[in-house]
Amino acid sequence: MVGSLYATAMDQSTAHSYAWSREVLNKTDKICEGTPNREHFEDSIKHKDFMIFYGHGREDRLIGQDGDNLLDEQNLSYLSNKWCYWVACLAGKKLGPEAIKQGVKTVFCWDEIFVFSIDEDEEIFKEIANFVILSMLDGLSMGESFKKLKEYARKIEKKLRRRGKHTKADMVRWNVDHISLLGDEEVNIS
Repeated sequence: MVGSLYATAMDQSTAHSYAWSREVLNKTDKICEGTPNREHFEDSIKHKDFMIFYGHGREDRLIGQDGDNLLDEQNLSYLSNKWCYWVACLAGKKLGPEAIKQGVKTVFCWDEIFVFSIDEDEEIFKEIANFVILSMLDGLSMGESFKKLKEYARKIEKKLRRRGKHTKADMVRWNVDHISLLGDEEVNIS
């Protein structure tokens, strides 16, 4: 099983998520890096089993490096029978459910804004963004990985509260509460 990772770096937020994506890309040879524009995406995803995306999302689309739509309702068919992991805000509201309707096996994404800090605690938010896909690379299914993420996030949230970092604890809770896992939870990287 081989997939493509598309990551944008077009502003401060995506520069951080792009850096986070390097951990995933460097962990395995089962993931190829794709150019995050629509033409390259539509050409390169045909021969892949899954799609990973780090960048900006809207309710009905993922935004490519050039600011144009990388993925929307018009080209979801390229993902038929594949699974997706999108670290992108809001895509779980409309795009994720529409992807499932159009034959995508599974979509892991956020249905609200993914919030994070860029201070000494940024690593926590990178771990939340990467946790499920890294766990899948270690052999777990997406559903098993998501359950482990929820357990991990509860521990981190408690730890932050003990340190008096209540806002960051709330951010962790928010991010985990707004994950959408749609479709077949048993997908894996094998």
